[in-house]
Amino acid sequence: TTTNTTSTTISLEKQAEAMNVDLNYLKNLKTIAATGIRLENYDTQLEQWPNSGKVVMCQQSDQYVIVYQAFNDGIGKYAAKHNKFKGALGWQERRMTWFKTDFLWMMYRSKWAASKNQTTILAIKVKKAEFEKILLQAVPSSFSQSYHTSKKHFQKALKSSDIRLQWDPSHLPDGKPFKARRAVQIGLRNKHAIEW
Repeated sequence: TTTNTTSTTISLEKQAEAMNVDLNYLKNLKTIAATGIRLENYDTQLEQWPNSGKVVMCQQSDQYVIVYQAFNDGIGKYAAKHNKFKGALGWQERRMTWFKTDFLWMMYRSKWAASKNQTTILAIKVKKAEFEKILLQAVPSSFSQSYHTSKKHFQKALKSSDIRLQWDPSHLPDGKPFKARRAVQIGLRNKHAIEW
């Protein structure tokens, strides 16, 4: 059996106009789709997501978790080409770099890749076992009596840790914070930043 299909090519400009969205936004979506990252309808996903609490919302498989990070073009393009950060001009392993699992939070934070030094957004595939290990080793970036015995203990843990954990408001597509739901942000430096 032979099936004939007819396809019509519509320019990105016309697609953006028909969808009533910014052309750059549509270009970003097309770029993301080309990476193999699965895109799903936002309204469908919204029905499945929790409405409140501290949650790790991410794209994942049995073996990997996708995290996002914004870099300047030099570091971002080097890392994408070489599959590593070390060696990129301007990369400083001692500097804390923050990864996010929540794509909308990343895009909000980088002003949709328009902020200075945040013009290249990388989707980084991390082994799930490594991701979970990092979460277990992370020190929360703010004091909590349920986690630390004292403020002195907290300050000591914070100073000695190369892994930080922070919970920030999740964000909606329009950029507004969704304060009832907290999204994880993971800070890494030194050997941990290099290993990822």
